[in-house]
Amino acid sequence: MQLLEALPLLGILAGAAIVGALMLIRRRQGELDLRSPAVLFAAIVLGSVVGMLMLIGTFGAMFGNVAGTLNVWFGLINILITAPIMMLIIGFVIAGAWAVGESQAYLVWPQQNVRPFSAWMRGNFRTSEAIEPVTVGYLAAFAALGIITMLGMISPGSHQSSVAALFALNSWPSIIAPLSTGVVTGVSLTVVGGVFAMTYVRLRTKRIWVVVLVGTLAMLSIRSSFSLSQFFPASTAVTPVVYLALTVALVVLYVRSGPLASVTAVFVYIVLINAYPLVLTGNPRHIATGGWVLVASLGFAALAVYGFVRPRAEGTAASMPTHVRRAIDRLRITQEFDVARGVQSQLLPSRAPDSPGLDVAGICVPANEVGGDYFDYFQLEDSRLGIAIGDVSGKGVGAAIYMTLTKSYMVTQAAHTADPARVLSRVNDHLRRNLARGNFVTMAYAIVDVAERRIDYARAGHNPPLLIRADGDGDFLNAPGVTLGAVASSTLDTIMRVETVETRIGDLLLLYTDGVTEAMNVRGDEYGDDRLIALARAMARTPATAKDVVDALLKDVRSFAGRAQQHDDITVVAVRFL
Repeated sequence: MQLLEALPLLGILAGAAIVGALMLIRRRQGELDLRSPAVLFAAIVLGSVVGMLMLIGTFGAMFGNVAGTLNVWFGLINILITAPIMMLIIGFVIAGAWAVGESQAYLVWPQQNVRPFSAWMRGNFRTSEAIEPVTVGYLAAFAALGIITMLGMISPGSHQSSVAALFALNSWPSIIAPLSTGVVTGVSLTVVGGVFAMTYVRLRTKRIWVVVLVGTLAMLSIRSSFSLSQFFPASTAVTPVVYLALTVALVVLYVRSGPLASVTAVFVYIVLINAYPLVLTGNPRHIATGGWVLVASLGFAALAVYGFVRPRAEGTAASMPTHVRRAIDRLRITQEFDVARGVQSQLLPSRAPDSPGLDVAGICVPANEVGGDYFDYFQLEDSRLGIAIGDVSGKGVGAAIYMTLTKSYMVTQAAHTADPARVLSRVNDHLRRNLARGNFVTMAYAIVDVAERRIDYARAGHNPPLLIRADGDGDFLNAPGVTLGAVASSTLDTIMRVETVETRIGDLLLLYTDGVTEAMNVRGDEYGDDRLIALARAMARTPATAKDVVDALLKDVRSFAGRAQQHDDITVVAVRFL
């Protein structure tokens, strides 16, 4: 039971930690503006202080009669110590949720829906865009009030007084209480449940029902929300159903019309549900209080009309904050990289070749979103398999484009000749015409003849392939050659030559890029050739498949690197002779 009672507090503390961490990340990315969150935090604290003053006033009036009661002292400690601490934490969570969620909201929701709320949060009420969401918010609040009133008239317990829980009448100031409650509740529900939680989920899924579910759960977890006490007794089973329906409706309103509409709807609903019963009591004091609160409920409408009549020169909410522009630019670049990564992954083999007598596996792990490493398989005549692996100088988009060119040249030339050196020489001709000065490509190309059990290979400045026998003996294959694109093919032909090695059952052939041997740990040490050959020899002595070898090598490289960041693409092709 104590654990259950502590869950809300633990949730708030966890939320504060998450929001704090995200604020640090956004700050580092230049996508955080602290001015409007600071104002929001101050407003929440001020509203909470007003509520505390009312509690202290009520507490002081009764303290003389029950001063000796232990529970009263606990209540006093709660008001003076616990409540202020929780007030600061909750204010930080709400303001932080807005700080980290604003730029993200622009990314996933229609900008015309987010802009007016963002402008209002910065004190810019001169925006013509606010008129539509504010109008929708008022209509939604009126509809909810009408439905609640009808349900209250037909539900059990409707004979009870409609002003059963009007605590504001006995507290100071009675007019401010429902207004501050409406604003704080509307902003907290919208910011935490919509701008933060729903936006976070929306960034990661296109399933809108998941977004609605998360938003509903998030808003339900915020306590001080819709009031139903004027119409439904606490024991009535109808109350939670109506409360759930109102929350779902608010989530849908946020999705359809944006945060300003949902804040307006909550504000108007809470103010009116606390104000209009006062007017019906017949008590002059109640009527005066309720009347002023009803007038104050038109505040959002007045601000929206003011913005519509006197908009800024640009006519909208409008100018997008600088940190939001940076976030949108970053997302655009990320999306473009996602497309490029998807295209590049399609250029690499999606599965191992079906070649009897061979077990083949390959993988490419880019250091960045896209990379310049390349590997490919070519099914040739007479049960032969061509295997190419290459590395374009540089990293990022430029290297990825050159990798695409290299693949196209290799596909064309491998189909026309069975001489590995001749293939690389022709690819060099094309690269010399298309590579920018200073760029080059290293490559190794091997043709495995399963029937003859031999490998014919050529190497153009690439890391030497590694051939390990089943008993663990073996070494690197060091055929001479220079990088592609660096010299004319006539020069390349005089240096590069094809070498042939015989193979036996159980032998292991490894082709790899320098991202393997040059992987570094936090001390700057490289993985190196010695570790590579030691692992290959150990794996060759086992019945490990080609995929087992690739996985073991990647695991060993990552274990060696530890916390160090991968600085180069890693590509490995393993061939096991059956």
